[in-house]
Amino acid sequence: MALLENKILTVRELFSRPLLLPDYCVPFSWEEERAVRLLNDVVLNIKRGDYRLGTMVTVKKGEEHYILDGEGRFITLSIILTLLGSSLAPRFSRKWSKAERQQIKRVSVALEKSLSFVDKVSLNDFLVNGCSLVFIAVEEEEEAFFFFDSAISRGRALDPADLLKAYHLCAMREESEEVKAQAIASWERLDNEHLYSLFDTLYVLKRWLHKEVAVSFKADGLAVFKGLNSEEYPYLYSLSNKAFSLFDPILNGKRFFKMTEFYSNIYPDKLTEEIKKVYPNLEHNFRA
Repeated sequence: MALLENKILTVRELFSRPLLLPDYCVPFSWEEERAVRLLNDVVLNIKRGDYRLGTMVTVKKGEEHYILDGEGRFITLSIILTLLGSSLAPRFSRKWSKAERQQIKRVSVALEKSLSFVDKVSLNDFLVNGCSLVFIAVEEEEEAFFFFDSAISRGRALDPADLLKAYHLCAMREESEEVKAQAIASWERLDNEHLYSLFDTLYVLKRWLHKEVAVSFKADGLAVFKGLNSEEYPYLYSLSNKAFSLFDPILNGKRFFKMTEFYSNIYPDKLTEEIKKVYPNLEHNFRA
């Protein structure tokens, strides 16, 4: 893996770099409570003199860095810097969805209220000079996902479903922005608990169909859903317009999102019926 950078940067050093949010970036969804908690953590560590804010993973293209992991924290820090009047606050070129604009406004109001109780000058100085992040830069999106996978073994908590979404959006780089937006919208309509339960079921089934033992879906099982590229395997192209089957291999990109939406609509009842056809004596309870 071409790891270009792996270093600790202060907020000042980080925000002095050309950082961009990719088109396939996960929509901003930080709740007010989470954003305020980040701010409070920073305030509580002022006397300590330093504070580690987490990790950011980027893909470097030319001189610019596209954020693949840590975008929610980056946006929240940007809001805080803006409220503090910092010259480091970035100007986003991204087109925000209506839901994102509303959430950013709610987060901004909550943060501004919390900032009314602190010394903004001292806070700004500590935030940009005393707070830092682990900054990781790679050459290709796929390499970032290899990093994510290896990070699992080091105990880093990752949301498998969000990681799959980002992975398959990366596979759609040649698709139009409209197609990408449709894929994101279809995903965002799904309930998180329902989605995780669905993948848990599909993971177990895919393993069983290959005569492998499986109990539940976790981040170390991502490979099952990464899918195949129809460009690399032309004989699979015929599957792109075929009805979905548990026996067929998963194709990456747009087909993956269609598959997820399809199975989500029939899960758990109709999917359970299909499973019973394959395993008539199965006693496992596949229900959300």
